[in-house]
Amino acid sequence: MVVMYHFVFWFSTRFGCVVVSIFTLMQSMACLIATVIGFRSKVVIQEELDFWRRNYDMRFMKDPLNDMKGDLETYLIGFITYLSLHCFSCLLLLYGALKVSVWMVYPFLVLEIARLIFLSVSFIIAMLLVKENTVDLGLLISSCCGGGFVLLFLFYLWFCALSFVQIVKELEHKICHHEDAKLNLQNYEQRNGAEDYSKHEDFAPISGCGHHYNKKFVNDTFFTRFQTRDYYSNVMATPEY
Repeated sequence: MVVMYHFVFWFSTRFGCVVVSIFTLMQSMACLIATVIGFRSKVVIQEELDFWRRNYDMRFMKDPLNDMKGDLETYLIGFITYLSLHCFSCLLLLYGALKVSVWMVYPFLVLEIARLIFLSVSFIIAMLLVKENTVDLGLLISSCCGGGFVLLFLFYLWFCALSFVQIVKELEHKICHHEDAKLNLQNYEQRNGAEDYSKHEDFAPISGCGHHYNKKFVNDTFFTRFQTRDYYSNVMATPEY
């Protein structure tokens, strides 16, 4: 079942994938640059981690922070590797949207859902730590609302790419059935054509139905349930700018 057929209630999901790829690529590039800068100044990050441990009640995050401080280089290399792959998947998504290739979209779907799960867990942990270290209820409420809407928007962008894949697969399925129907019709005409039943006056062969009826009757009778062009024109059209 397709999640959605339009991006932002108006544009096609194909155009939505172009927007998602560019927007997400900008995010990943910014995070990658920040991580590379942090890799060159590991001492500053370690001092910041010590500051958090000394001045804030980190609760269940004390051990993870100690582990991160002790092996900071491994964590940073892991982030750089992931972000590099994520940037490449955004380029593949852009190419897949322009060329309507679902195989180019799959890497982005996998890496992006992993990033969204990580961000969701990090957001929940951050809100719990804010609750333990501040008495400002307004800050907690505004942080929860703002972060929740940002995560909801990011999930919406991911579902746009997922819907694009679903629509392309559904369209291919319908086109395949349409081609099968045309082939079956041709086989039926060959096996039951006018040459086999020409002596029967009441027989109207399919090969001559265009003559006995008209082209509109043939289309309405044999091809109506396989129509895909009109139904999918709004989701598979050329990107709308």
